[in-house]
Amino acid sequence: MYEGDSSLWADFFPDGLVPEIVDLICQAWNGVKLTKSNRREVPITKKLYCSLQWIKKERNKGPNRLPFSIFLESSVIDTESASDEGRLDIRFVHGHRGEDVYFAVECK
Repeated sequence: MYEGDSSLWADFFPDGLVPEIVDLICQAWNGVKLTKSNRREVPITKKLYCSLQWIKKERNKGPNRLPFSIFLESSVIDTESASDEGRLDIRFVHGHRGEDVYFAVECK
């Protein structure tokens, strides 16, 4: 995990995208249907991810393309020690500038 001045990452992940992503998440969540059997983290993550991808695909058909990629269940690995640091449920990556700068969502 990185800490410190967020301006170092601003060129890679503009602050202005955060409200757009939060709005997309809220829209997607409204489309998620849960039953008693799928109220655990993994099924919730998969359903939210599918809803996010559907909305993104529909939005990208028009002029208001969303300038980020959405990834499902990404591992976070310390590249120096090759140790597992955790897992991100859903990760938003802006452009093609680097996968180390992202907006993450944890589903519970």
